[in-house]
Amino acid sequence: LARRVGGPRLRTRVAASEKELAVIAFDLAINTTPLGLHAGDAAPLSERLWDGLGAGFDMAYRPGGTEWVRRLREAGIPAADGAEMLLWQGVAAFERWWHVPAPVEVMRAAIEASVGS
Repeated sequence: LARRVGGPRLRTRVAASEKELAVIAFDLAINTTPLGLHAGDAAPLSERLWDGLGAGFDMAYRPGGTEWVRRLREAGIPAADGAEMLLWQGVAAFERWWHVPAPVEVMRAAIEASVGS
């Protein structure tokens, strides 16, 4: 994914803990855990590590969005949750199953109505 988006010189690294992140620079943080699905969940990345963060993506999604995405946006950091990813997974499945273009805007409206993104 990194090479496809950023070219051959872009490197990726998966950090197993925040301790590792304290000693490396990074542009994008992706939450792939269930943190954020429930109100009161801990943030997947401590605010002390947001300096220099270019963007955040939370694969979790919930009504009104996740707290982490809201806090990143309030800090001026571009962020998105998994609702858009869910949409495009659904579009791909619809088109493969039915062999016709998916009604993307209808599907987006249904997701927004259910999760309030």
